[in-house]
Amino acid sequence: MNPVLLVIYHLLKYVVKAALRVYYSKITATGRPRTRFGTPCIVVSNHPSTLLDPLNAVVEVKSEVFFLANAGLFRNPVAAWLLRKLYCIPIERVQDTGGKPLDNAASFEQSSRHLARGGCLYVAPEGSSFVERRLRKFKTGTARIAFDAESRRHFQLGLTILPVGLNYSDPTQFRSELLKVYGEPIRVANFQKNWEEDQIEAVRTLTEQIEEQLSALIIDTENDAEDQLLR
Repeated sequence: MNPVLLVIYHLLKYVVKAALRVYYSKITATGRPRTRFGTPCIVVSNHPSTLLDPLNAVVEVKSEVFFLANAGLFRNPVAAWLLRKLYCIPIERVQDTGGKPLDNAASFEQSSRHLARGGCLYVAPEGSSFVERRLRKFKTGTARIAFDAESRRHFQLGLTILPVGLNYSDPTQFRSELLKVYGEPIRVANFQKNWEEDQIEAVRTLTEQIEEQLSALIIDTENDAEDQLLR
């Protein structure tokens, strides 16, 4: 990484930590030691509070983190330049392409190369932010990137997926409270046999495993009525 950008990254990280302490009236974190890892890692979280979720999920992580970000944020040339300098990788969604087929091959390639070099990546597997206290169906991109990175290294990379549950008293309110729960890391190499037998099914299996473990770390309501009751 560029040394100058690295200094800026860590400086901004301290600024973000301070800002989050002001924004929330109370932040509680459990499982914090799991953020100190020496292997490549994909950090995933639920996504109820737009731009704050990635910051809350990775601010404790010691490694430099790349972020998968919605391609719509890159439409402005100045914003695109800044986001790329801040280690953001654009990912197209259906709403970003105007009905054209998605083309994320280059972004997935960049993500896999970053992980293969020992890097860390943040992904919100739901794809978009939803205020409701429940998970939406996960996209398969996280699993596909993970398998691509591991298979390039013959499943000797040591890649893990760290689920982070973000529980807000109110995800839209200033001075609300936040409980962060760092879950048990998922070792991608444990799914090597699945990958070798059926790649499509392996992606589905790993995606379901990520979703299941993350669901256990949050208040995951079943319907609108239950969500409204908790509010």
